[in-house]
Amino acid sequence: MTEEQLKDLPEDYFPAVTGTIISFDAMSVDEKGNLNTVMGNKADTESGDDKYKHFVSQVTYEHFKELMREMESIIGENGSQYSPEMMITYFGMSEMTYEEACEEYNQTINKDKVTGGFARLFCDYIGLELGLYPIFLVVLIWMKDRMGNASELIYSKKISSARLVVSRYLASVTMVLLPVLLLSFESLVPLIAFGAEKGISVDCFAYIKYILWWLLPEVMAVSAIGIFFTLLTDSPIAIAIQFLWWMVDKGVTGLSGDTKAATLMIRHNTLRGYEVIQDGFQMICRNRLLMAGIGILFVILSIWVLKFKRKGKINAANIYHKCFGHMQDKLSFGSKK
Repeated sequence: MTEEQLKDLPEDYFPAVTGTIISFDAMSVDEKGNLNTVMGNKADTESGDDKYKHFVSQVTYEHFKELMREMESIIGENGSQYSPEMMITYFGMSEMTYEEACEEYNQTINKDKVTGGFARLFCDYIGLELGLYPIFLVVLIWMKDRMGNASELIYSKKISSARLVVSRYLASVTMVLLPVLLLSFESLVPLIAFGAEKGISVDCFAYIKYILWWLLPEVMAVSAIGIFFTLLTDSPIAIAIQFLWWMVDKGVTGLSGDTKAATLMIRHNTLRGYEVIQDGFQMICRNRLLMAGIGILFVILSIWVLKFKRKGKINAANIYHKCFGHMQDKLSFGSKK
């Protein structure tokens, strides 16, 4: 509708209350100063003058879905909240037969054991954070040696390179996952209490199981990449590399059921969808094994880099000095000409 058409509409064209949009004309203040909302006019209702009948939708549902798909293409994220599926999940309801409702109930109670859906949603949100934030911890641990001029002292000790890298790697992974495990109790404990109250069997270990096979490989990969590039370059460049991977992965992965072989962060942004996980379980397993393999590979490479650094065969400072010194010589030679 044009602006002129909107101005020409009668005052009672829009209902006083439409969903969560409340008209202040339908509000009144009592003697105590309390604000009350009047849900329609009783006289109008009795006379058959229903204001809702005046409201005519200006956009068909099919056209609305086209607009939402266009919006989704603009933001460049497949499976976003503008997709028809997610709009139904978040903002609407899809019709369900009694048999379908019973099947979903049985999945939630018998297969998911109540906590499964909540554990998946928990891992979905936490996985977004763990795809990036652990890199800061890892880089800080290894850069602290350089900032404190302790690298030479550590390199001269008898501890093997493998033991040093692996011990710090395991410490980093533990430091990241321990708060996640503790945080899971915030929702696990009420669910256990709910199951005990209703006499429903609850999987008390659902969160731990999902964290171990869903989030652990992700943390392994991110932490190992941080160690490798920090050792190799003696700089926090690993943060930029991981941020780039995180942004790309977040942009190309849908909100649910879009796990590919190289997906860093598994997404499952709904309490439902037990069957989605089951249908794609083989791909998810291959993906998590790949992430764990990437973590182990970069740990091995980090051990190799540290061994050569302790022998003096790799020195990032000398490489930087040679590169920048060569550039400086070229610039100074050009200025003399």
